[in-house]
Amino acid sequence: MRILLVEDEEGVIRFITKGLSEEGFTVDSCPTAESALQQIETQKYDLLILDISLPKMNGFQFLSIFRKKEKLVPVLVLTAKDTLNDKKQGFELQCDDYLTKPFHFEELLMRIRALLRRHIKESKVVEIGNLRLDIGSFKVFIDDRPVSLTKKEFALLRYFMANEGHVISRTQILNHVWQEPYNIGSNVVDATVKSLRKKIYIQGNSFKISSVYGIGYILQDEQSL
Repeated sequence: MRILLVEDEEGVIRFITKGLSEEGFTVDSCPTAESALQQIETQKYDLLILDISLPKMNGFQFLSIFRKKEKLVPVLVLTAKDTLNDKKQGFELQCDDYLTKPFHFEELLMRIRALLRRHIKESKVVEIGNLRLDIGSFKVFIDDRPVSLTKKEFALLRYFMANEGHVISRTQILNHVWQEPYNIGSNVVDATVKSLRKKIYIQGNSFKISSVYGIGYILQDEQSL
């Protein structure tokens, strides 16, 4: 998952970038709203973290322009502006969450993951690298080539894509995809992952489902590593 951080304080940039990178995210940063507007013209992002007190154009002005270009990308406002009027203005300009400084990194991370889960759940089409999953039509494409999956394989792939870059345990997969508790003697998860891998494997793919010994699996877009 790629995140754009629009922030002008070097210490905050280093702190957030280091923390999110360790959690598997790719983070780009822009110190001004003007440079951020240029950045989004050439790069797509899964989420924006936006400060309000920026030099020249402020964060509210940026958000107003950004929402005319991108209706669906989640925006988390991260700012020292903590009045009710500030928060009201942010939500009226269609930010998705509002967190005030100072903040705990763990809370920022929880909010980011919640926004991404909600965004993917609401999105009809999810893309990672050259892999595209259309939730509405129950179809999967790799480089525009259709791939036929069973219902469980489709649900499993959708769950992997919603948690891109994060290790998912077999217990989590069973609870979410099969909606039943983990049976240590069952290999249904491993068997379904094996079948899914065979169907979506093409040489040159930008994404990969890897095993994590003793835990579970992780889907990663290798282009963003």
